[in-house]
Amino acid sequence: MTHFRARFLLVALLALGLFAQTGGAQPAFQVADLNTKTPGSNFFSLFGTNFVDLGSTVYFSADDGLHGFELWKTDGTEKGTRMVRDLCPGRCSGLARHLLVWNGALYFQGDDGVHGAELWRSDGTAVGTTLVADLRPGLGGSTPTQFAMLGS
Repeated sequence: MTHFRARFLLVALLALGLFAQTGGAQPAFQVADLNTKTPGSNFFSLFGTNFVDLGSTVYFSADDGLHGFELWKTDGTEKGTRMVRDLCPGRCSGLARHLLVWNGALYFQGDDGVHGAELWRSDGTAVGTTLVADLRPGLGGSTPTQFAMLGS
């Protein structure tokens, strides 16, 4: 996938997610250009990445060319589109995959470079994005996937 197509796909999916709440189809538009640093890179990946809304905010995983794949959020404006937390500082990826909203919080698979891929929880702030449990100690992690809602 070319950089342009990846960017367009992100824009289209964000627009769909943001406007699905309004009950009608809305035209797609570019919210923000997240990766201006790495020409030709694929900063967006469909593998294990999804878009979820929590209130009026949409959460997703993206690579800005500097931090690897990390958790991002947007309110539909360029100013309101930013990384939530750099789980794995530097070029390594914090993953932020398999996002699920439950009970007013966001849960996802994340990797801080110390515990491996484990279950994380976020309230949408850097301070409020924390490891839930280190189920399999060490760099290997438990690699939780396929989260699903069961009842309430």
